[in-house]
Amino acid sequence: MQHITRVNLSQLKSCDQVWDEMEPTERGRICAKCQETLVDFRGKTQREIAEIHVFSAGKVCGVYDDA
Repeated sequence: MQHITRVNLSQLKSCDQVWDEMEPTERGRICAKCQETLVDFRGKTQREIAEIHVFSAGKVCGVYDDA
């Protein structure tokens, strides 16, 4: 099994669209602006966020906090 040694999460930016207005899917929500699937990272640990980013095959977009 692969493991993460170090990932810089400080450069991640939350999507500026309104989560509750997006179309729900099995994996998250579809952003009407960019048509990407967004992941709800709110409430996840830094390790969980890093693992999703590192081990996903493609681009990962998401919502990281309520601010």
